[in-house]
Amino acid sequence: MTNVSQTRSFTFFLLSVLALFLSVIFITQATTVGSNVDVSGNLTVAGTAAVTGNSTFTGSITGNGSGTFGDAAADIYNFVAGLTASSTLGVTGTTFLYGNVHLNGYATTTAATGNIRTEGNVGVATTTSMTTGVVFGVEGTATTTIAIGTSSGTKGSCLQMDGPDGNTYRIYPGATTTDTGVLRIDRGSCNEGN
Repeated sequence: MTNVSQTRSFTFFLLSVLALFLSVIFITQATTVGSNVDVSGNLTVAGTAAVTGNSTFTGSITGNGSGTFGDAAADIYNFVAGLTASSTLGVTGTTFLYGNVHLNGYATTTAATGNIRTEGNVGVATTTSMTTGVVFGVEGTATTTIAIGTSSGTKGSCLQMDGPDGNTYRIYPGATTTDTGVLRIDRGSCNEGN
């Protein structure tokens, strides 16, 4: 009787160990959760976490390391509130900024042409209202200077304007022995003859 009881106990022990082993394998190999998962503490993922479908995050999000948003050029990310970069913000491609742009420092362009174009008005250090007809306004607390320079040793600076008669006029410093130091006003464009 003792041998049968010991054999049964040993068999139950082996079955319990086998069931525990299979449960561990099943739990560690599970890849699909058929319902919601609620985590009241921290959730740590050691590998890649792939989320399909809409996701909502409530509270602060901290991402350490590099990351990529989107996998196609048509992907759009909307930031309803402010977006702040505490370091350099690098944007590749055309950038559209809707609304006012505030620059608290220098702005530099290093594009192939270096051109800056606006379809509106330009105000430099001015609180004066850019009324109809005023396209470029400059204001300062002391002598206000507009510097127009050139890197050419043989070309000078020129200011070109349209006249009310429909002609183009230019103002430029004279460069001959008879008009050095004199501003000349002629009809024609600044690049005429260059």
